[in-house]
Amino acid sequence: MNQAEQRQKYLVIGAIAAVVLLAGDYLILTPLTNAWKSRSDRIEALRAKVTKGELVLARETNTRVRWDDFKKRGLSKDRSSSESDVLKLISQWSRDSNFNVSSIRPNWRDDEDDHVRLQCRVSGDGSLESIAEFIFHLDASDVAIRAESIELTARDKKGQKLGVDIQLSGLQIIEEEEPQKSAAGKRKS
Repeated sequence: MNQAEQRQKYLVIGAIAAVVLLAGDYLILTPLTNAWKSRSDRIEALRAKVTKGELVLARETNTRVRWDDFKKRGLSKDRSSSESDVLKLISQWSRDSNFNVSSIRPNWRDDEDDHVRLQCRVSGDGSLESIAEFIFHLDASDVAIRAESIELTARDKKGQKLGVDIQLSGLQIIEEEEPQKSAAGKRKS
């Protein structure tokens, strides 16, 4: 075999090797690299979820204590007694602050599955100080009541007597009872 034929043979072998390497890269190496990268991304996402879950579990006691406190501050489960309690609170606050309540219009709103709101439109009049003290009592209350809107209007030319309409909202939490775990339902570790 002469030198030209040998060189041609090496070129053909080199070309075939280059095609095989290119095909191997395209068919094997690139898909494996992409699969490896996607798996490592998924593992990283799962690790982040596990870390977040561990943080939630670490805060479980504190969260449960806060939720129980929140439930205690909500309105009672009986609508009539809840409404009566709110009306008594409004009456007490108005006496304590010298705020003259002229009307209270309660209205129950069943907007959500897990809670119900008692909305009260309170209208009245008084001085700026008495209105501020009434709102302070509302805000300082342990009961889950908040002012959603407040409208002030002057009732005299000097602005000494003010009229006010306050939209209050009280929260009644509807919570389904959690089933108690029985000794028979627990698995042995």
